[in-house]
Amino acid sequence: MDTSKEYIEMCQKAVEVQDKLPRNEDENGRKYVDSSTYIIKYDIETKRLIWLPRQDQLQNMLDEKPNPSRMHNLLIWAGIECDVSDLRTWEQLWLAFVMHEKYQKKWDGEDWA
Repeated sequence: MDTSKEYIEMCQKAVEVQDKLPRNEDENGRKYVDSSTYIIKYDIETKRLIWLPRQDQLQNMLDEKPNPSRMHNLLIWAGIECDVSDLRTWEQLWLAFVMHEKYQKKWDGEDWA
């Protein structure tokens, strides 16, 4: 699981993905996140939780299961549309793919545009 500084920053700035973090509600109506199911970091500066989705969670965000042709397109897209050296793990690559497919955004090394 990628917990690198780069992946945390990518996840934090992927607000569309952060909004998908499932939250449970206790008997008093307080919302909480099941930390046994989700990898969560706490940003001291913003006082917000940052969800670090696993590959399977990112894959489940796509409307359909990826087929070999789409995966081939993913690899072509990653090599052509962004600096592959910025994407060091499969989680980073999948996050970039989800943001591209669902929100037409690309990681420029600093933010989603």
